[in-house]
Amino acid sequence: MDDLRSIAAMTGSGAYAAIADSVRIPQIAIHLFAVREPLLSSAEEAFMDRRMARAQTLVRPGGVAAAIDAYRSAQSPHVLIVESDGDRAELLDQLGALADVCAAKTKVVIVGHVNDVALYRELMDCGVSEYVIAPLEPMAIIGLTARLFKNAASQKFGRTVAFVGATGGAGSSTMAHNVSAALARKQQAHVILADMDLPFGSVGLGFNLGEVPGVRQALEGAGRLDDVLLERLLLKCGPHLSLLPSPASMNDECDLGEDAFGHLIDVAQSMAPFVALDVPHVWSAWSRKTLLSADDIVITAPPTLTGLRNAANLAAVVKAARPNDAPPNVVLNQVGMRHRAEIAPEKFASALKLKLAACIKFDPAPFSAAANAGRMIVDMAPRSAAAMAFEEIADAICGQPRSARPSSKWLAFRRLRMGQKR
Repeated sequence: MDDLRSIAAMTGSGAYAAIADSVRIPQIAIHLFAVREPLLSSAEEAFMDRRMARAQTLVRPGGVAAAIDAYRSAQSPHVLIVESDGDRAELLDQLGALADVCAAKTKVVIVGHVNDVALYRELMDCGVSEYVIAPLEPMAIIGLTARLFKNAASQKFGRTVAFVGATGGAGSSTMAHNVSAALARKQQAHVILADMDLPFGSVGLGFNLGEVPGVRQALEGAGRLDDVLLERLLLKCGPHLSLLPSPASMNDECDLGEDAFGHLIDVAQSMAPFVALDVPHVWSAWSRKTLLSADDIVITAPPTLTGLRNAANLAAVVKAARPNDAPPNVVLNQVGMRHRAEIAPEKFASALKLKLAACIKFDPAPFSAAANAGRMIVDMAPRSAAAMAFEEIADAICGQPRSARPSSKWLAFRRLRMGQKR
């Protein structure tokens, strides 16, 4: 019974979440026929998740019998998930009839209510792809589907991080630039930073590269864009950071189609472990989809009433559309600006009902110096409070807890010991 006990434990918990985030669910058809209401509800929620955006999904009641009737006159999908609450003999008889109407390439998953190792082995011998024990949570359904394609996936896809400002001038682009640089330096992993603000983007200026039409060229050639072409458009900034600047031209507009950046992001994810998206402060079909489809979201807000209202609105939209994801990371920026009425960080967090990812003090000197030099604060002033905040956000994106990092006192002591050894 050990095999089925482990399966039952996995399907009843969040153990599938890591699989769901590491394996791309391709453009396939997934149909689910349930017998009981809990599976119907879980499937409907799972198929609305961002991870299922590429798949064509269908949820129906009726279990195995309904699936047999459906595929007598229709083509079976790539993945078929069916629930059975009958006994062993009934299920095996139904599977025989199901095999007669399903295509040979259809992956069949049985959701059962019997923890029977003999039945499990018989089902595997019959060609069933997976047998799992009910109940199934939404993330279990997503992870189960992803696992079916884990061995077939030849590429690992990078994690997308979308940066957006709650207000104009909140410092979201600066956040995207510096966190990307911190990710590249600390993780020693390839990071692609894409500037999605065609008329006003600042990646080129921020890294002292000038304005080049990288993003525009990628969008214009979307039909033939692949990793080879995108590699030509990327500008290297150090061994681990690549940039895709915007043209910053007033001839370009932000009024794009909902899927304008979809293929570009897909290709970038196939090339790098991390893809940072500098999303402009606009609210359109494509910016909404970009945000809601990202693995992580960073909202940068000033400690003002407008910043609080907009951050709360953004966070509410994100949480409602992504029930199976962590809440967005909210960064309070430009804290302590003189002669400005501000909301205290603790009150800001309380109003949002979220823990702030970081609070960055208003300190224009290092930011101005870095901007004028075309360099990042994490490179020019790595010991500054702002640089440490950027690194904390990078660690949060990577899932590294703050307690796992050395404290500042330990870092100072270690530097002192290293100096003594020299």
